[in-house]
Amino acid sequence: MAAEEATPERTLARARLLSVLEQSLRLLHPFMPYITEELWLRLPGVNESLLHPAYAGASATIMLTAFPKRALKTSTRVPSGDASRNRSHLARA
Repeated sequence: MAAEEATPERTLARARLLSVLEQSLRLLHPFMPYITEELWLRLPGVNESLLHPAYAGASATIMLTAFPKRALKTSTRVPSGDASRNRSHLARA
């Protein structure tokens, strides 16, 4: 199998990589505006559909995109067994 062959796994991996890169550029934009704008404009699939709805009809720019949303809610709670173990360790310290 050649590295250039389009397989479902390769397509999925490429899509995931582009999604992570695109959202990372959005998050970095306030700190590195010029470089993130240039990189974002060169990503495949970047167009006006990524803009926040309030800016419909504007030309594509990273400054007008919606802020990335959290995909999954994750719990920050520690399971009760681990929490009690952690507390007892802290009490001894």
